[in-house]
Amino acid sequence: MPRSAVLDGRGTVSGMRTYDLTSGSGELVGFEVEDTFLGRRGVADVVRRIGGGVVLSEPGTFEVLGDAPFCRFQVGATCFVAIEPFGDNSRYWIGPEEPGTAPDLLVVREAFRAFRVPYLWRTTNALGIALLAFGLVVALCDPSGPVIGLGLATAGAVLWAIARRLRPVGVRAW
Repeated sequence: MPRSAVLDGRGTVSGMRTYDLTSGSGELVGFEVEDTFLGRRGVADVVRRIGGGVVLSEPGTFEVLGDAPFCRFQVGATCFVAIEPFGDNSRYWIGPEEPGTAPDLLVVREAFRAFRVPYLWRTTNALGIALLAFGLVVALCDPSGPVIGLGLATAGAVLWAIARRLRPVGVRAW
């Protein structure tokens, strides 16, 4: 990878930040990826974008949190799993199903590094949530009447709904 592509040495490549997991000898055995905008279904969506990537099992709608793999997929001849450590973590662990290194692990890691959440979508989503929350606070706390607060909350809810409807594939909609 060109050195100019790495912004801070911790895996930020104009997309998702990844955190390498290495063996005692320094070999890559897996990586972690932040789940802030990705979500469990987003992992499967990113895998589908990998040439030769096949999703073997993906998370269900009402899947219970836990340490069990929530997504199994194959790239090349290697089967991989995605796990959310401790069932409630800010990162997903992704690596080969069989412990050790895998030749296609770099391909998988680069696909996650290249995944980008559009700035406009992130901004619209965050602004909608903020307006909704602020409007509700104003509606509950304004002694002169909740009209302005409810108007702000409604505008925030509409903006948030639009952002959720137009969200890119693989991006978590809060």
